[in-house]
Amino acid sequence: MSTKIYDAYIFNIENLQELRNKLFKLKKELLEEVQKNYTKECGKIMASFADAPHFSDNIYHTLYDIWSLGLWNYTDAFVSKNKDKNIWTFAQMAIQEQVYRNVAYSTFDNFTPSLDFTISVTIIPYKDKFLGKFFYNNPIFSEIIKNLDYISDFSYWNNVDQPDDISDEEWDNRKNVWDDAFGDCFTFMDAGFTYNLVIHTDYSYMSVYTEVFPSISERALHIAKQKVLNNVPKSLKWHEYGQYMSEHQDEINALVAEIKKELPDITQEYLQNTKITDVIPKEVSENEEKEDNCG
Repeated sequence: MSTKIYDAYIFNIENLQELRNKLFKLKKELLEEVQKNYTKECGKIMASFADAPHFSDNIYHTLYDIWSLGLWNYTDAFVSKNKDKNIWTFAQMAIQEQVYRNVAYSTFDNFTPSLDFTISVTIIPYKDKFLGKFFYNNPIFSEIIKNLDYISDFSYWNNVDQPDDISDEEWDNRKNVWDDAFGDCFTFMDAGFTYNLVIHTDYSYMSVYTEVFPSISERALHIAKQKVLNNVPKSLKWHEYGQYMSEHQDEINALVAEIKKELPDITQEYLQNTKITDVIPKEVSENEEKEDNCG
């Protein structure tokens, strides 16, 4: 049976008390990073709602462009229920809803990676040492973990050759340590204990009262790329998308120049004074009114 233990570490720590203190300190550092990046992501999403008319005339395409999802379920119901809200309030509610959905429904159609700031570490005590692995989806944590001075890489696999800079003796030692540490268990969760460094409630209600919005150039480029992507031939394979976009760079540049002329300046005041019904595709409002009348 093949063994694949990637991005695993040995903690250069002497006892459980020291480990606890290190993790508490790490949690604080991670939360500071989450606050900064969560605010940034919220600013992007708020700007995307404000820019909705420039994405597509189809609400599902619009929400796809904003959330980068195949389909954001309950779109009609959510918009209908909150259509009297301004963009500022609507976007905050939508963000909190999606953070919750990330936790409740961790499937592709419901998951927004850019709003997932959860991270945990599973520790496996082994003799006088601690083995561990961090679990997260958001790449913002990679550099922080990489720079921790009390962990060392202790990955192991046997499905392909070992790294050139690790001796056979060291590689065999890692195999023996992991085999012994896991025992009859097959997963980290079964073999050790998990400490949640950041959970969704740590940031879902963080203040998103921010003036950190993407620039007009960034917004225009995002919209232009999505417009080109919306016209991708159905026969195109995923690995061909990069080449397709490169071949249409002139079209993207031309769209950016035109779109920049039409985009409003995004400020907190603008978002608070603009209703969501002023920016969502017109036919959605009409369809909702028909449904309300039929109800």
